Amino acid sequence: MRLLFILLCSFASASAACAGGDPLARLRALSAAAQCRQSADCRTVPVGVRACGGPASYLAVAKSDEVAAQALAQRHAEQRRQQMARSPEPPSTCEVIRDPGAQCVAGRCVAGNSALPAE
Repeated sequence: MRLLFILLCSFASASAACAGGDPLARLRALSAAAQCRQSADCRTVPVGVRACGGPASYLAVAKSDEVAAQALAQRHAEQRRQQMARSPEPPSTCEVIRDPGAQCVAGRCVAGNSALPAE
């Protein structure tokens, strides 16, 4: 799994992000590299922030990368909070985004159905 992450980071478009600059790009690369054998090998990580609280979305990651993914997600959320504080425009709606859960599909961790309405 880490080899795939390294390979993803070797592409020109991802190299700056993987070098430590953009936590969201690194998080997306981790998500893209998330391999599994069963759904128990996968987790979701909340990404970003909404104006009224809560995450903007969720990404599926491998259980083995969950701690690193959470750290990247926290760094990204802090960056977004700082951007939102400087922006005169409302950055997002206040809708609640439900955790779609993660599942193993064809050896890859993917987010479940994120189109479910909030209760």
